Amino acid sequence: MTSFIWDRQSGKQIAWIENDNDVYSVVTKRKFATVRDGKLYSLSGEFLNVHLDNLYSESADLVSGAKDTEALAGFKKLANES
Repeated sequence: MTSFIWDRQSGKQIAWIENDNDVYSVVTKRKFATVRDGKLYSLSGEFLNVHLDNLYSESADLVSGAKDTEALAGFKKLANES
């Protein structure tokens, strides 16, 4: 199943998830992160301080545990540069 990761604030799609854990950038079309237990990690295994809401539906939303806008901005930047 493929899920799509959206930014709630802008309404834009940032990435999609394949095979329940591989995260691909909409901009670059490259894998740049992974999902484990609803949490996002860089390919080097670093927790990105971001998790997904509605992960097991077709449309997942980015959420940060503490509404950490810096973490969300970092995830978006990683997606655009991967």
